[in-house]
Amino acid sequence: MSTAKESPILNSAAAAKVRALLREVLIVGIAASLFAFILTRMRPSPNVATGPPDTRPLVAIGAAVPLAKSSFGTHDINLVLVTSPSCHYCQLSKPFHRRLAALAAQKSTPLYVIVPDVRVAKEYLAEAQLTNALVYNNADMAARVLGTPTLLVVDSFGVARRLWIGKLPAGQEDNV
Repeated sequence: MSTAKESPILNSAAAAKVRALLREVLIVGIAASLFAFILTRMRPSPNVATGPPDTRPLVAIGAAVPLAKSSFGTHDINLVLVTSPSCHYCQLSKPFHRRLAALAAQKSTPLYVIVPDVRVAKEYLAEAQLTNALVYNNADMAARVLGTPTLLVVDSFGVARRLWIGKLPAGQEDNV
């Protein structure tokens, strides 16, 4: 019976080539498995629109905020909050939005809340205590925002005077 040391195949150059080939096959197999794993985990974000691109103009300071059925003209200051239940930063901003809604009610300042779908957002609006706000669907606003949450201060002419996008740091929340 021969041992591994006596085997001419294991000591030859061919054996080295076979080992190198096996290493390459192993590396390619691991890379393919990793790629397949990552590919199966990739899903579009719920915040990404799947329809045609949004061609509405962007809301900007000094520009009109076209909101259907709004009554901006009856108040010098109006607050417009564009938010979404599926937005991570909107969820993190709920305590601030609660305080903002309470302050707006205390000062009789209208708070317009724009959500992707009012019916879907009812639970989110209740959790954020925004049920007394004037709630609109995103389609009711003839302009778009860069991200959510977006908070606007709108004057009586319907023009945006201040604009904040995203989750605000605590110090900046106090300055709103």
